[in-house]
Amino acid sequence: MRWEHARWIPIDDGTQGCLKAGTLGNRPVESAAKFSRLMRHVALELAKENVKFFKQTNKEDIFFEYGERQMDSALLPAFRDAGTTIVLVQHPVRRGLKKKAKSGWLDYWVDYKRDAFAFEVKFASISALSPFLRKAPCQKWDDAVDALARIEDREEIGLLGWRSETLHKVCLMVLPLKRRESAAREMKRKAWGQEELKKVLKLDKFLIHLKGRPCWAAIWLTPEWIQTRPFSDEWKGDASNVTHWNYPAMLLLARVVETWKKDTKGNWHLPIHLHPNPLPSSRSRQSSRIVKAPRRKERAIYRCQQMKGTRPWCIDSK
Repeated sequence: MRWEHARWIPIDDGTQGCLKAGTLGNRPVESAAKFSRLMRHVALELAKENVKFFKQTNKEDIFFEYGERQMDSALLPAFRDAGTTIVLVQHPVRRGLKKKAKSGWLDYWVDYKRDAFAFEVKFASISALSPFLRKAPCQKWDDAVDALARIEDREEIGLLGWRSETLHKVCLMVLPLKRRESAAREMKRKAWGQEELKKVLKLDKFLIHLKGRPCWAAIWLTPEWIQTRPFSDEWKGDASNVTHWNYPAMLLLARVVETWKKDTKGNWHLPIHLHPNPLPSSRSRQSSRIVKAPRRKERAIYRCQQMKGTRPWCIDSK
């Protein structure tokens, strides 16, 4: 897995750490540059919001200490300041088809440069020294991918697409990397740099248990004065078992689950060329058969590819 066009960017001359962001793989796809640009701005603004909150709480608190719902306090201004036109939180949505459809909520709906983005966001704190993602965060990722895939009614897709001609369903996961204060003391509270993080975090091995591999990733290396500050989980109420943590970095993962396009007649459909797998070698016969297939069969083919763990549209197959 190659990290294309990714380099370390200092945030505010390095006073707020540095960020590395880019697409995973090098397969050229439609709207990939626009998606990557949006996510890079969101990652930058999310890092700034965490630093701002840390300073305003007298350097005693950070969003990483809490959970998925509290992270919305940082994500909403991050989406708002990332150059978006509209951001709507908890967009009502129906999952499934017709009578079997169930009402629910979409975490974020974003309008960015005339494209619509539907986001399902997950959050999980993980060990900075873990060689790969454990079962719980992997399950959260799979749940988010499935929740987006079940938004399949074309009328619902039309509502989410609104005035745009393209709708991207995006799974986003926020993963703060934490290490115990005891381990940090053994290392004399030394702040991690780019080289230390590179030795610890190897994306190929780290993401090996994810069924749907992400097509974009970002790492925020927190500044030294956050890395060396111990945070406790005493807010959970168990004073007899308080653990202290350091947060050397934050990992962001994103995957475009589906991209829907609107044709000249105003109908929404899944373009065949955006499916995860390339067409077989007998291209003419197979492609014509798939294009002419009814909608239910088209969805079944796509679901089959998805369940087999095939790569999303901008993951390099190797």
